[in-house]
Amino acid sequence: MTDLIVQDSKQAILDAAQEILARGGYAGLSMRELSRQSGLAKSTLYHYFQDKHQIYLSVLERDLLFHETELHAAAGIDGDPIARLTNIVYAYFDLLNHHGSVALNALRRVGELDRQLVDLFQAHRERITQPVTDILAQGIASGQFRTMNTELATWSLFAMMNGFVAQRLLFDANRGCLHTDQTRTNNHIDQQTQSDLPAAQAAYTAQPLVDEAIVQHTLQLFLHGIQRADHEPSLPDTRDSSQPALT
Repeated sequence: MTDLIVQDSKQAILDAAQEILARGGYAGLSMRELSRQSGLAKSTLYHYFQDKHQIYLSVLERDLLFHETELHAAAGIDGDPIARLTNIVYAYFDLLNHHGSVALNALRRVGELDRQLVDLFQAHRERITQPVTDILAQGIASGQFRTMNTELATWSLFAMMNGFVAQRLLFDANRGCLHTDQTRTNNHIDQQTQSDLPAAQAAYTAQPLVDEAIVQHTLQLFLHGIQRADHEPSLPDTRDSSQPALT
């Protein structure tokens, strides 16, 4: 069996698994359903993968690798820190458009302390978040951003973006995936990139989860906060004095 045939078979299995995960989550993934969806015999599935959990992890790792590539490309545009950060936010929402349900299911299983899943996310976390951290550091150095803890600020931005998607998936049953305005002239994902997406990702579209207004809100809230620029009092210390200070 040639390497090309092996690779094609594996990709067909992962494409089919991604469609199943998008519809029914981890609980909906079975080797029987995967065989039916992919058109491959169950014996073929077991030839390439030990069990459904290994397939699940492989789907997620493929997604994470794709995230890394696209976010680094989005950060690589010419422009000041705000322009580059804006491009990353649009890029991240565009990526979640193709597998928002799979990502949410993965986050839920992280909460169940799936050790392999936690290890997978930790292995890719820095590569995914580093472009944002680097841009924030660049903005601080140039004087465009105030001094801050760039790591915490990066976590905050990703938490906001993931939170919007999770809220829509959890509380709005009529919405199936995220969507941003594909007509933006500076959208980093062009038509060629879209055509190169795995089939399961390219086909997964439904009502928008996150529209242009929410993307802009995310950027405005992260960059400017909710406080008026001419009103910046010190935050009150509401911590119980008997508790140790945070360090």
